[in-house]
Amino acid sequence: MIKQLPGPSRLVLYTKDIELILGCSNRTARRLMQKIKIVSGKTNDQYVTIEEFSEVTGIDEGMVREMMN
Repeated sequence: MIKQLPGPSRLVLYTKDIELILGCSNRTARRLMQKIKIVSGKTNDQYVTIEEFSEVTGIDEGMVREMMN
C-alpha cells in the first residue's frame, strides 16, 4: 500500500509551477528548469521532481509543496 504524502498528489514540477513559486517570468523558469536538469544529470525528456528543485534552489521542500496547494 502506498502511503499518501502531505501536499500535492504529483511528484514533478513544471515551468508554470516555478513561475508561481518564485514569481518569475516564463523564460526565467525555463532557464532554471534547464539548470536543474543539468545539475541532476537528466535529459530534456525527463521530469524534475520537487526534491530536485528544492536541492538546487535551497527552498525547503515543505514550503514548495505548500505553494503548490
